[in-house]
Amino acid sequence: MICRAVCFILFFISFFALAEQKVIEQKVKFNLAWQYEKDFMGFSHVWLADYQNNFRSNLSLTITGVKDLKFDLQTLHKEPQSYYQERQRWSQSRGFKFLDPIQPQLFNIQSSEQFFSIGFTYQKLDKVIQEMTYYGYCQGELIHLKSVSLKSETQQLKELQNAIKKMECLK
Repeated sequence: MICRAVCFILFFISFFALAEQKVIEQKVKFNLAWQYEKDFMGFSHVWLADYQNNFRSNLSLTITGVKDLKFDLQTLHKEPQSYYQERQRWSQSRGFKFLDPIQPQLFNIQSSEQFFSIGFTYQKLDKVIQEMTYYGYCQGELIHLKSVSLKSETQQLKELQNAIKKMECLK
């Protein structure tokens, strides 16, 4: 009985530790209830989902430090072909089969800043993987997010999309 209570308390504490909202470099407020790692494999901020089908969905968030770049989200939205061509070359060079482009979108995050997303799906062996790239500005700095997930993991994909749309740029 005591073991059950202790196990429940440990689970409860660990769940809320994972779900805590992160303030990233005093610029972005972000909340995703996945394992958070800082400075992981060359990325400043990474969230890792639980393993599903021997694969771990992940999201990286990078505050690039780039300011005042003439990075036109509207143009990227209207002319995605060079992105798709480059991603097709990249996937083929690594033995992946490029499947489908994911149409670009412009959307507003919770704090009203405009972000842009674009992506594609590719296949490696029996896994269909969805890769998404997001760009936007917070406090005048370019923010870059990248997610990689199994296309079949619809719950994880929804969690990712919700977390990105609920992201807030701090003033």
